[in-house]
Amino acid sequence: MKYMSIRVDNTAVLKINSFIISLIVFLNIYQIGLNWLFGISFNMAIEYLFIPLLFMINKFQLKIFRNYKLVFYMYFMILSFTITFYLNNNAMLSYYFNHFVLYGLILLIVFLFPISQEYLYKYILWHSYAITLIYMSALFMGKVSIIHDYMTWGYYCVFGLSFILGDAIINKKFFKLICLIPFLGIAFINGPKGAFIIIAALLIICFYQLTNSWLKRVSMLIILSVLALNFVGLLNGLIKILENISFTANSYFINSLKSVLSVDKISGVFDNRDFIYGYGIHTIEENVFGIGIGKFQSTYGVFPHNIFLDIFSTYGILLGGLIVVFLVYEIVTCFMVVKNKNQLIIFIVVLSNSFKLLVSKTFIYDPVFWLLICIMAVITGKKDSLSNNKVSN
Repeated sequence: MKYMSIRVDNTAVLKINSFIISLIVFLNIYQIGLNWLFGISFNMAIEYLFIPLLFMINKFQLKIFRNYKLVFYMYFMILSFTITFYLNNNAMLSYYFNHFVLYGLILLIVFLFPISQEYLYKYILWHSYAITLIYMSALFMGKVSIIHDYMTWGYYCVFGLSFILGDAIINKKFFKLICLIPFLGIAFINGPKGAFIIIAALLIICFYQLTNSWLKRVSMLIILSVLALNFVGLLNGLIKILENISFTANSYFINSLKSVLSVDKISGVFDNRDFIYGYGIHTIEENVFGIGIGKFQSTYGVFPHNIFLDIFSTYGILLGGLIVVFLVYEIVTCFMVVKNKNQLIIFIVVLSNSFKLLVSKTFIYDPVFWLLICIMAVITGKKDSLSNNKVSN
């Protein structure tokens, strides 16, 4: 019937879809920041309500499911968790299921809807400025105190800062870039070491994209390496200064840096992780077909703290190897096919934030990992008139 056929690719719907999706991406970050700053707390189940809202806005058109990659990822998530549930029925599964659904399936579902890359990018930048203001205010007001607060603060603050930084570099906004330097310094000092990895990865990828020859790229990497080596010699003096500042004296970064510099060699972000990685390697050797989601943590009391160990211990050598190869292939493909500058910046920033998975707990309930999956599926997924790959630019 003709009156039931309603267009969903008009500008108003695209704007609303883009705003709702951007809000879902940042909602948990807002929740934690506002709770620190004002004691405001809200139920994260509100994210579930956005899904029927999006369906109503888009008039329940099932053509949105034509992005087959996103649909495939949803089936894979559900299937892998179901198999894990029956093979490894342990107490941690309910916890993993909640995060699995909240951070994985919701993101995969909402990114099925048509969006405007221009407005999605604009809304993400607005959210990035807002959370940077919230998290910096929480730090200066003394709301961030214990080690896990500093880790959460650092990753979430850098998530917003990295979007602003990526916009400044790719769009060559040099004044904004200069203004960001003190904020990045504060994030490095008070956040975890993984925050430094994120920004370093972002800078390298951005400069790689901006340069147009291999000679320039190699020269840039050499210059960055030399600067990094010389910077190590200045860290001891920097620590003495920062220890005299109230909001940095007992920060997680300073304590970690002091422990690193107290030995004769710089061993980096993998300090004190040998026993965890030993468990991970042992698990892979003993279970070539994998142990399932959450079993590593419930067995050893720790997370693998490395995405490769996590994937191989969860899915085994064969399936885990295929997953790693597929992820690398998708990342390379995205760099080759992405044409929209706004989409490129979002992809680079999310990819850079995923580098924290080299040293953080587990990828299963990390929203950045699932966000990366969504962005890659949007870039490389099936294109049609209602697909979210169609952008208004």
